[in-house]
Amino acid sequence: MKDWLELLNETNIDLDEYKEETLNDIEKKTLKNNLKKSIRKNKTNKYKKPIIASAVILSIIISTNIKVIADTLEKLISRNPTESFQNYNKTKLDEYKNIIDKSVTNNGVTITINEFIFDYDNIIVTYTLEGEKIDTQDINILPKILIDGKEVKRRGVSATYSGENKNLRQFILEPRDPITKSGEFDVKILIGGKDDFSQDRIIEEGKWEFNFRANNLAINEFIEKFDLNKNINLNKYGSICMKRVIKTPMSTIVELSSENLLVENENVSVGCILEDSDGNILEKISEQKRYDYSDLERGTYIYRFKSINRESKTIKVTPIILLNSVYDENSKYNKELREYSLELNLSK
Repeated sequence: MKDWLELLNETNIDLDEYKEETLNDIEKKTLKNNLKKSIRKNKTNKYKKPIIASAVILSIIISTNIKVIADTLEKLISRNPTESFQNYNKTKLDEYKNIIDKSVTNNGVTITINEFIFDYDNIIVTYTLEGEKIDTQDINILPKILIDGKEVKRRGVSATYSGENKNLRQFILEPRDPITKSGEFDVKILIGGKDDFSQDRIIEEGKWEFNFRANNLAINEFIEKFDLNKNINLNKYGSICMKRVIKTPMSTIVELSSENLLVENENVSVGCILEDSDGNILEKISEQKRYDYSDLERGTYIYRFKSINRESKTIKVTPIILLNSVYDENSKYNKELREYSLELNLSK
């Protein structure tokens, strides 16, 4: 295990912000203990964010307020905002996420873009809200995202809070036109002004703009796609098509469709169950249902599940029917559908 001092090296810091002052032995000991506690608290975090060269901390450059500087350093040391969310708390994302950590203050609200991730055709933005004299916990924002100067039109959006801190949020955007290119992009995030969706007045009257570079190269290397196109005829109840499965380091996506799916006096929808090679069932993150407005008997369903265990060699997909949004494993439809389960071999 690395010595705790090694974890503090290799960081640039503006020394002009600090007053040069020699510490007495008691102050040195206090600072050292505070820093050691901060590092110990975060030792399970694989991404160690260096803070400041230890030799500088312990010798000549320091703020006059020992507790303030120690608290500030603790906030900066080794954190993983995206992994603070339940859907990703068991996912190793260090090599896939773009760490931004840029802040803009307007109208008394500071917005920090923490991390930016391309997850196949979803864009995930993790950000923090802070208010000087404003309770930001109930403030809603809907960022506009531009990639290489072109606005990403939304097919769907969702937002969520971190279970650890309501001011730590996530915004997930599904583009109408998927981003198929692999590479590095110029990204602009615009927050503020009028939007198609209702936002808080304080957000509409402000402006927060962020410009940075981000890439999807690492995550795209580990994406696996399985084009299934497996049609299942349910006789008089219509048909289901298992279209494809996409496995990414962050999630597992399943696309299905239905045609003439009808059970008398019941609201019918299509779903699926995913299992890894150990028989563990993957937890669902989100679902989308789309219908052809020219033919409401044709539907498309997109389900996102948590990422599959990296050690799993296979993934098993079982289609299911839900009546009034309820799954009954003993129904005649689902007993029949179990026969159409597919087991896919994973290579990445």
